[in-house]
Amino acid sequence: MAEMMQPPPMMDQANGMMGQAPGGGEGMDPMAIAAGAMPPAPGPEMMMGQDMEVEEEDSNVTAYIDFAINNQNLVTYVKKKKDGDEILGKMGSEIVRGYQQDEQSREGWMKNNKKWMELALLVVENRTWPWPKASNVKYPLIATAAMQYSARAYPSLVPQSGKIVAGRIPQKHANNKIYEASQRIANHMSFQLLHRMPNWEEDMDKLLMTQAILGICFKKTVYDASTKSNRSYLVYPQHLVVNYFAKDLESAYRKTEVLSYRDNEIEHKIRIKDFIKFDYKDQTAPATELLPPVANRNEAPAPDGSTPHTFLACHTFWDLDGDGYEEPYVITVHEKSQRVVRITARYDLDGVTKNEKGEISNIQPVESFTAFPFIPNPDGSLYALGFGALLGPLNISINTLINQLVDAGTMNNLQAGFLGKGLRIKNGEQHLRPGEWKVVNATGDDLSKSIFPMPTKEPSPVLMQLMQLLIQSGNQLASIAEIFVGKMPGQNTPATTTQETVQQSMAVFTAIYKRVYRSLESEYKKLYRLNKLNPDMLIEERELAGMELKLSDYNFPDFVIIPGADPAGDSWAMKQQKMQMVGQLIPMGTINPQEYTKRVIMDLDLPEPEGLLQPPPQPQPDPKAQAEQAQMQMEMELKKQDAQAKQEDRASEREHKMALAEIDLQIKELEFKRKEREGQLKLAQSEQESKMDMVSKIEENHMNSQMNRMKMASAAVEHKQKIQQNEQSFQQKQQQAKSKEKAKPERK
Repeated sequence: MAEMMQPPPMMDQANGMMGQAPGGGEGMDPMAIAAGAMPPAPGPEMMMGQDMEVEEEDSNVTAYIDFAINNQNLVTYVKKKKDGDEILGKMGSEIVRGYQQDEQSREGWMKNNKKWMELALLVVENRTWPWPKASNVKYPLIATAAMQYSARAYPSLVPQSGKIVAGRIPQKHANNKIYEASQRIANHMSFQLLHRMPNWEEDMDKLLMTQAILGICFKKTVYDASTKSNRSYLVYPQHLVVNYFAKDLESAYRKTEVLSYRDNEIEHKIRIKDFIKFDYKDQTAPATELLPPVANRNEAPAPDGSTPHTFLACHTFWDLDGDGYEEPYVITVHEKSQRVVRITARYDLDGVTKNEKGEISNIQPVESFTAFPFIPNPDGSLYALGFGALLGPLNISINTLINQLVDAGTMNNLQAGFLGKGLRIKNGEQHLRPGEWKVVNATGDDLSKSIFPMPTKEPSPVLMQLMQLLIQSGNQLASIAEIFVGKMPGQNTPATTTQETVQQSMAVFTAIYKRVYRSLESEYKKLYRLNKLNPDMLIEERELAGMELKLSDYNFPDFVIIPGADPAGDSWAMKQQKMQMVGQLIPMGTINPQEYTKRVIMDLDLPEPEGLLQPPPQPQPDPKAQAEQAQMQMEMELKKQDAQAKQEDRASEREHKMALAEIDLQIKELEFKRKEREGQLKLAQSEQESKMDMVSKIEENHMNSQMNRMKMASAAVEHKQKIQQNEQSFQQKQQQAKSKEKAKPERK
């Protein structure tokens, strides 16, 4: 039975010192707890039940989780273990080896993408075959496809109105509080993306171009403590290494971001305790060869003080506390020295699940990266396909055919051949300008016999047709219709046919827009979580923007927001056509004209469209209807006057009747008062008579009572006399009896 153990101390982020464990007791070393060490066996007085053991284990697990989450850098924690240096050494070598394995797994994909990028950038190399400086035309198939996609996707995914984030909850189908909160959150996050994250819109523009060519690009969404704001960085595929066989970004076991820091930046991170202090001065040469810009083929300069160091920030799992379960961490390693410089937890308390014994059964990692795929890879890999992989082989074939046609035309125009030795002319190249004639020491017959031109043909029309077929196939694959690149349709082409052609051509792009839409939603949810965790930032931004925002708004689930972009990616013409079809229903009375006008203006992406709206004007009445209405008003006025006269007559009659009734009422009131007075007099007389009767009765009663008292006094005197007489008679009888008793003995 394990004894009660103290929780590990918390890291003081201000000074980086390890503080006293809560409770202040002399508990077990937190390093031993994390390493899985067990305390000595307790005595009998320490033995407890199974329930207490579960509570102790649960307390230890919770304490370590809190410690790991709140610690700025766990490297110091690991170094205090007995075998801390050995653990860090093994960790650094494992991270670098895993990174190299992941890089090797996607080596073929990276080489191909480098080649596709060269095609997209129309990089021209010096050709030496079939002759020096031969034709080297690069057809812009991939570049045109990528630019057309980016030009259409960028305004659709980043609306001009500034409503980057929208509320998901419709007002008529949900609680008003949730709806109002979703609108406040949408306005706040749109302000964040456009004004508090200045590189976000520019990064989106870059992302769409890179995504179209390479097939995938990434965003990293984090909270920047130095600026006290959220940041969403653009991460190119060459800088985020994931195993090629990973099915998706979230489930990948290892995601390694390749970072570059100069000496001064490293020193800054050491002073703010992001990195531990280590000797890196002799590690100036970066070990990782990053993908150089293909447009610049210059070699890298020799390493000096400005050469950045390469760090590997690996988002992976590691059993740091020794409980047998790997927790998610971000482990940053200096690549060349393989030194671990930082370890941070990448999970929250909300993502930790425990079993009945208090053991960790699952930890949900906090994902910082968002993938923006172009077209899913059919082999199931995370690395999607772009125009480079789809159009690269066609682009190479088109370039070859174009150069063959140009070279054939060059050979046909600038002939070459053989000269006989007997022809006496100067050896070497002979250049003839138009209209120029040169004198040679030979006859015309000798010239015709001694000069043999190399047989050449004009550029092949078959190759031209094949090239046009490949270009057409590439445009169809890239959904590049001629109307998209500015070419007008035929004069007799109906507008509906043109619109249908555009809509069908947009089918592929619409699917890609929806994938980007999903990725944007995932990125916005990450920002939503960071906003929820940083209320001070919300207060500052609320005051800065002067907007209505409650901190409790972010207590709702993150499904209340969605991207404000159009997931269908409809063009402006397509939206207008849809609105026109709806507008045709207005005469039927089934469409609200005011709401229709509002939506038409909203689709124009104008700033503050509400200011353009006003109440609908009143319709002008028909003159005939006006005359009829005037006639009706006149008739109504006459009827009203007649009714008013009748009403006045009735009113005067009512007044006369009311006056008569009032006089009658006054007479009745006087009669009532007279009768009331008579009644009062009769009542007073009756009361006087009753008083007289009462007085006489009282006097009579008084006389009777006096007579009764006198009779009672006389009776009492007589009664008293009788009693006295009886007593005297009784006493006499007793005396006589006593006398008789006394006389009897004497007689004997």
